[in-house]
Amino acid sequence: MQELRFLLFADFHYKKKMYPATVSDLNYVFGAARELGAQFVIHAGDFCNNYGGSPELVKAYLDNADGFAVFGCYGNHELESKDNSMQTVTPLLSNRQSDLVYGTPDGRIGDGSIGYYYTDIFGYRFVFLDTNYSVTPDGEYEHNRTASWGKPKENVRADSLGDVQLEWLKKVLLDAASLGLSCITVSHASFSGMWKSSPDADAVRDIFRTVNEAKPGTVIMAINGHYHTCNEATVDGVVYFDCPAALNGIWKPEKFYPYAEADEGKPKYTFEYEDYDGEGTLLGTYPMPYFKLSMGAQSLFYEKPAYALIVIGSDGVPKVTVSEVNFAYGITL
Repeated sequence: MQELRFLLFADFHYKKKMYPATVSDLNYVFGAARELGAQFVIHAGDFCNNYGGSPELVKAYLDNADGFAVFGCYGNHELESKDNSMQTVTPLLSNRQSDLVYGTPDGRIGDGSIGYYYTDIFGYRFVFLDTNYSVTPDGEYEHNRTASWGKPKENVRADSLGDVQLEWLKKVLLDAASLGLSCITVSHASFSGMWKSSPDADAVRDIFRTVNEAKPGTVIMAINGHYHTCNEATVDGVVYFDCPAALNGIWKPEKFYPYAEADEGKPKYTFEYEDYDGEGTLLGTYPMPYFKLSMGAQSLFYEKPAYALIVIGSDGVPKVTVSEVNFAYGITL
């Protein structure tokens, strides 16, 4: 088995004047991937809160200067902004669409309304799941809607896969087992059960056990984002990794104003904001105070994006190295 090396990041949360993520920050992630010898790059959801209004980010991701293959999964903020439909977002998850097999009857992307897929790359099968289903009052599974950041208010069991996707997952993993492929799943919500997890976590782990009983060592790793934390655990021989957010080191539902102080009446805590027009052309850069961001009163940010390098050697065991990060201006809780 050849060595596999890929770079992972999560919860980039690009949206102008909401969070501090910039195109330069994304390029920093790709630069790290290049320096570390990664073969491709993955994001574990919440990459962009406004795809339609962010052509500069989409281009920097899909047409990255290093030519990396990029693959991503749906996070709960992927449809947040106006007109962010699945028809718009699903084609932007990867720049290798011709290599993806979707959970549609024919395996093709179709109208984009199915956002889960797999791809076989470097002798491994990567399965990208969509944990954006919830249960309606009628007991049916429904996907998060256009221009929303979460489940409809009346629904329950947020962060679910749903019965159809669970059956598809089992089928895809058993097929990989028959082909002798080792598998890694990528999702926004976790299935570990060791930290905050999807309501379908038990069902997913049952599928993993069934597949690994059929052929030991088929499912080797499950990756997630979503919680802006960093955790690793091994359950039934599967490595679970909870990837930290790229820049949003700590988010709280209540306002706590970490960057509100000023020095002689001037903003003290700033980052270099990149201003783009509607066509994605850079207009200029200038210092922007963190407190002017709509989430600046509720967040602590890293100076540079966090990411993880995942290496799988001849022993088939994933090894995770997380980048060192510092909070902006040394401010923390």
